[in-house]
Amino acid sequence: MAGPKAPTSLSIGRKDPGIQHTTRFAVRVVTFNRADKMALVHAPADADATHHHHHWELPGAAFDPAEEHAAAVRRAVAGALGARAAPREDVGCVATAEEFRGGIHLMSYCYVADVASDHDDDDDDDDGEEEEVSFAESEAEHGGQGRGEGGGTGRGATATRRHKWVAPKVAKMLMGERQPASEAGLLAKERDMHFLKEARKVLLRMAPPAA
Repeated sequence: MAGPKAPTSLSIGRKDPGIQHTTRFAVRVVTFNRADKMALVHAPADADATHHHHHWELPGAAFDPAEEHAAAVRRAVAGALGARAAPREDVGCVATAEEFRGGIHLMSYCYVADVASDHDDDDDDDDGEEEEVSFAESEAEHGGQGRGEGGGTGRGATATRRHKWVAPKVAKMLMGERQPASEAGLLAKERDMHFLKEARKVLLRMAPPAA
């Protein structure tokens, strides 16, 4: 079984030298349940879209540079899925992404985690049943889930976010089949598709050889 390598890095968007960028940080989590299904979160419709154009993305959360990444991973999964997560420490960070959009410079880090609670739907063989979890609207606005572009972790009014558990191949299909209508949504899709691809490569490389 091979050990973890240095995470791959993706650069997306365009840095505008004429403006001052605010650097923010976020984690994205490839989350598995006991049935080896993956969690996807239903992203809100793009604010600037003329149609409701939802898409699927990875659970995520903003974090302060002083916060440990493992703590941010657990908080991201709790906020998006209502479940307790155990980050795979032997895997570590599988990929990073540096995003420039407007005045935002967003650094995202992708980790792999397992759900460690009973809220993972592991007995459900249907790839399609959705669940809802309440979360603080301020978390979505400041990167708790959605664009992951903020730096705050405050609590505000609550809203709901839908998620589902699907096989990894189905997750790739669902994430790739819809085109977000905004630049933010398109960059988030590119980032999360890269994260999913790299996570699968790392997990395959680290898997024990077949008997």
